[in-house]
Amino acid sequence: MVEEFEEAVKYLSSTFGNAVFTAVIGSDGLPVTVNMQHEMDKAKESAEIALIFNDISKVSKALNMGNFIDLFFSTDKFETVISNVNRDYFIVMIMEKPANIGRARLEMNYVISKLRSKIS
Repeated sequence: MVEEFEEAVKYLSSTFGNAVFTAVIGSDGLPVTVNMQHEMDKAKESAEIALIFNDISKVSKALNMGNFIDLFFSTDKFETVISNVNRDYFIVMIMEKPANIGRARLEMNYVISKLRSKIS
């Protein structure tokens, strides 16, 4: 399964030249596979992103909104997409602006669909 995750991260990183951080992360915050374009602490970055993932999942359930699927947010420098693979893993991609969030979401859904078919 790690091999499939590595392929997914490699595909997304190569498809989006402005991706500075692409990873499959466990819901426990441990990175499974990471591709970084800048000096970053992958363990710290993964743990922080897992906190966001877990908090959004809890809020969705607490408000009876259903299960968390994906999240997009922007800062003045980056666009971030976080998508749920299953209850144990998610994919995150942080891209320098300008970024095409719609295309990123489309490509991530494509990758996640392939991963889910191999995991099941």
